[in-house]
Amino acid sequence: MLLYSSNFELLGMSKSVLDLVGYPSFGSFCSSYSDISDLFVNKKGDETFYIESMLNSKKPLNVELRDRDNKVIKAQMYVEKIENYYVVFLSPSYKKELPKALQTLTLDRKYSNSFLISNIFRQSFSSEVKRLEEESFHNNANKDSVDMEWFLYTINKLGVKEDSFLQMLDELVKYTDENSEFLHESLVFGDRSSYSNILDKIKDTSKSLGIKPLARSVYKLENSQISEISANFREYQGIITEIKKIIDKRNAS
Repeated sequence: MLLYSSNFELLGMSKSVLDLVGYPSFGSFCSSYSDISDLFVNKKGDETFYIESMLNSKKPLNVELRDRDNKVIKAQMYVEKIENYYVVFLSPSYKKELPKALQTLTLDRKYSNSFLISNIFRQSFSSEVKRLEEESFHNNANKDSVDMEWFLYTINKLGVKEDSFLQMLDELVKYTDENSEFLHESLVFGDRSSYSNILDKIKDTSKSLGIKPLARSVYKLENSQISEISANFREYQGIITEIKKIIDKRNAS
């Protein structure tokens, strides 16, 4: 299952979904994508968010997902509002039968004026929500910004000394500075063979150092239309600037 906040923010993914799309953890998925819908095949940029579409149509959604190995997976998705969350159930292949947990929910709704969840499912759901929220809390510490909170959290998570981590960040920044002009030129002229090598190295390094915003910005650059390059490149450069500020601040202290 996938867990969303009331504002459609992805909070976590169950192991079965992560296994299906080929990612070892929610953190590894978030280093490249912000939502499961990013894996949809033939997704249009102006589409209504898929959960809203299901809520409006009151029907399951048949989708094709591209997993980590670029294989296409057919699946069917269902959404339910449970307590303060939206819970999306994802079933591989186009099955006519609802997932067992969803059958329970549907029966509870059918035979009751209020939305009651069976005790067994409620216990399972609460346990899963707690696990996903805990994972989401740790992921969010370095999910949306590169700041001092992220820096301290990442050092602790990676188990490295501050001096060593600062040195690795400094090497990354130097590499981005050295290749900045050539990278922008390659993107503008569509020279994929040139910019892919640079971006792959930056993306791999940012993932290993836990810099999710940078990994996401690199992904956006890789997939930019010509009209999006300038804005996406400024976002990328902005993250590099924030990393430089952290390095300068820690070296000065």
